[in-house]
Amino acid sequence: SIVKKVTIDSVDAQFEEQAYNYVQKDIRPPSAFSINVPLYNLFNTKDGRYKTNNIKPFGTPPAILDSALVEISRNQIQKFLTGKGYFDAKVAAEIKVENKKAEIDFKANQGKASYVAKMSDSIFSKSVKDVYDRNKSSFTRLHPGMRYDVDSLTYEREQIYRVMKENGYFYFLRPYVNFDVIETEQPQRVNLRLNITNPATGPHKQYKIGTTYMIIAPSPDGFPDSLRNYVNRDTTGGVSFTDLSKRYRKTPILRYDFLKQGELYDIRNENLTYDRLYELNIFKNVKIDYFNRDSTGNKINPIIMVTPQKVMSNRIEGEVPFNGGTVGINISNTYTNNNLFRGAERFEFQVKGGLQSRIGNGASPFRDIYQRDFSVSASIT
Repeated sequence: SIVKKVTIDSVDAQFEEQAYNYVQKDIRPPSAFSINVPLYNLFNTKDGRYKTNNIKPFGTPPAILDSALVEISRNQIQKFLTGKGYFDAKVAAEIKVENKKAEIDFKANQGKASYVAKMSDSIFSKSVKDVYDRNKSSFTRLHPGMRYDVDSLTYEREQIYRVMKENGYFYFLRPYVNFDVIETEQPQRVNLRLNITNPATGPHKQYKIGTTYMIIAPSPDGFPDSLRNYVNRDTTGGVSFTDLSKRYRKTPILRYDFLKQGELYDIRNENLTYDRLYELNIFKNVKIDYFNRDSTGNKINPIIMVTPQKVMSNRIEGEVPFNGGTVGINISNTYTNNNLFRGAERFEFQVKGGLQSRIGNGASPFRDIYQRDFSVSASIT
């Protein structure tokens, strides 16, 4: 049977659209204005039946009733409502079939929503608690009196992870953050407890940046199998710079390394380094790894491995425009050098030329030329 209609009843209006997203896609009927199913039917039916082989990849097949997918959808909608604080929510599915056309109706009994009565935390590491307390006012959505919402807990976990990664906790992971939902004697009231646990090795540690190793691959093909014998051991300002391609000057490239020796690790500086190096448009790949020489120490050493693009390129473009009794031809040649002075300077030199001619009355093209264009331009960025 083909599913023609899916409805969700007795769900708060604010949750209807979200709840519908939990209906499995294979049993969702298409929009009334969609042409994908008619297109599929045009190419994949014969004698009023759907083909079972030699199916053409056009359009989208119709939604076919599948009781297993209906049950999965029912269960997912019920879990969604539970996560929104309706702990007693029940969802039932009714299926009506007539003339090989099916309608699915998910009927929800939400029950009453539960609200947060009190909040507390259990954070094993004092330094982690200090960082959390100092920053939580800028991001938290949790407060007494709010309706319980699992999405708000997920958001809180993600923000705690972000804040810790911005404050030196390089090895901090999301699973260290979890919540306890504690029932109370009051109906529809729960207490929330935030837990931030320690790793098995001991309390969380803050890490500072040690020596940064920036290594440029010898060619766009990548790095050799082993780098041990190639890395420059000399450091200046906490940075070791190794250019295996011999094409780049040190200072212009290191300007975009924001992982500075002695500073607390901050994931924002890592992301900024990625962004700025890519924005130079001279590297096709950037990878940042870290290693810790001393497992008992508090320093991590970044390794920035970059693969260069081709330094020079040449592009030729042409077009033949027709417009109101005229014909023309335009040609351009663009030469690009992405590293003109070995400091990521982008040089572009372009030559353009074109002709426009009137046509008609049996005259040959380009006999009556009325416009000639020629230009030369150059730029360095």
